[in-house]
Amino acid sequence: MVNKIVVVTAHPGDFIWSSGGTLYKYSQSGCEIHVIALTDGLRCESPIMITDDCSLEGKRRQIESASSLLNITSVTFLGYDDMPLEIDNSGIIKIASIMNEMNPDIILTHAYCRDNTNPDHEAAAEIVNKAAEIASSNHKIFKNTMRSRPIPIFGFEPDNPENSRWIPGTFIDITPCMDMKMEAITRLPGFADRSARTYEQAVNRAIYCSGRGGVNGCKYAEAFSGSTPICDHGYFVW
Repeated sequence: MVNKIVVVTAHPGDFIWSSGGTLYKYSQSGCEIHVIALTDGLRCESPIMITDDCSLEGKRRQIESASSLLNITSVTFLGYDDMPLEIDNSGIIKIASIMNEMNPDIILTHAYCRDNTNPDHEAAAEIVNKAAEIASSNHKIFKNTMRSRPIPIFGFEPDNPENSRWIPGTFIDITPCMDMKMEAITRLPGFADRSARTYEQAVNRAIYCSGRGGVNGCKYAEAFSGSTPICDHGYFVW
């Protein structure tokens, strides 16, 4: 059973359109969801995101408002620079320490693949995978003793998967959660185009999920890739 998920996002808004439906679905079962925003997206998102309240605090309030609709437990802003996103070893250790303290069952972040639309996404995937490996090493600098096996890490679908050589490995039916996901996006001013793209993407992913995937009644879905082995006690995960 998944009791806690940690989401690490390059820019504050990324996780909402990439995994908002899945996160809301997990929250409905009582799962804790903690979001770590590596940057505030000041170079990437702010020109279209900050409108009436032109301040960093205003933008963070928008994210917190959208997150509250999805029942997100906490949002942590680390405030690194974006475009380009570069975090040194001390920063990676800091992220690993947060992961170790939270001790999640699953991590969601950007896909571990080439992202031609935004290099920060690709950088975030590299950073998160390194930090997760360090967090589960049970080094003496950490408070908690985590399981020694890798934490399952699932990657968001990139903005343009066709140009990223990205292959989905998991489809999640978000039909009951789609309205709440779309409502959360409306809390982020300036993303009308993102709303339309997100809707179309969910419809397209549901075609496979309800067809070859056999999930009857699926109208909307989100897709993810995996970057760590999934281990179970003698059975395939299905």
